[in-house]
Amino acid sequence: MPGETKQRGKATETTRGIMTRRHAARRMDLLRRENVKRHNEFAARTKLKMDQVRAQRVATMQMELDRLHEAAIRGSGLDAVRINRMNALKEVIGTYKQNNVGGRPTAQAAL
Repeated sequence: MPGETKQRGKATETTRGIMTRRHAARRMDLLRRENVKRHNEFAARTKLKMDQVRAQRVATMQMELDRLHEAAIRGSGLDAVRINRMNALKEVIGTYKQNNVGGRPTAQAAL
């Protein structure tokens, strides 16, 4: 029979391939738990990456806003352009800080 082994001189036999319903249910339960665990680990890693990217994006925009504030003190001929960009950055940074829960950024985040 397939799966059955016999050794000469010993009465040892091993039978494989017989699976009861209870054993199959335990095996499926184990597979399901492993899949859920793997999914949770992947989701946690993905969330961490997205949070890091979001934090870096906000920090970059905040630095740009600070530079624009400093340039406004010194003054130049680009005041109208600078003020428009500052207002856009304030709006985008405000939406990130309000929606700190997660999810995708708004369409204005592409600025």
